[in-house]
Amino acid sequence: MDNLINEILQESKEKKKIINIRNYDSNDDSFYCGYVIDFNDEIIQIKHFSIYGKDDGISIQKIENIANIEFDEDYSAAIQYLVQNNINLDKSNISDCNFDFLNNWRFNILSKFLDYKIIILIEDYKLEKICGFVHKLTESELIIKPIGKLGEDEGFSLYKLSDINSIQPDDLECRKRLLLYKWKYNINSSN
Repeated sequence: MDNLINEILQESKEKKKIINIRNYDSNDDSFYCGYVIDFNDEIIQIKHFSIYGKDDGISIQKIENIANIEFDEDYSAAIQYLVQNNINLDKSNISDCNFDFLNNWRFNILSKFLDYKIIILIEDYKLEKICGFVHKLTESELIIKPIGKLGEDEGFSLYKLSDINSIQPDDLECRKRLLLYKWKYNINSSN
């Protein structure tokens, strides 16, 4: 085994450091994210985690199938943080929220989330999904502050309320992005 691969795998094993492993596969771009449990010259055993930092079992594979290893980059750091803090994803931040589904249901629902504490997911008429904070709202338009998959601030986007097909406040993906956003921008969790 090459010395560089050995160094990376050993550090992951010793420090439980998250790495991303991409494999050669003729049918798919195989990808594993986790830390090394053990390895030898032929086989690697990885503690795998989901995109939410949840335990996703163990992967055992041949080292020769590794196309590349990514480490010390944004995705690995985000998953490392989620692994250490995933208990915070389990509970919704919404309690007993009754929504008015009558006149202008989109406005009535979105107006409850103007406080920047909860991320919502909206799906538009093109079936595109966006997660973010409700920034400004009128009876017919919404400005949302999109938050990326790794918690990054993506500026602002304007939508017509009539183009919104569904609203999912504080779902698992939203809670993940909120947790990463607060971590990335060093925002106290009570904010």
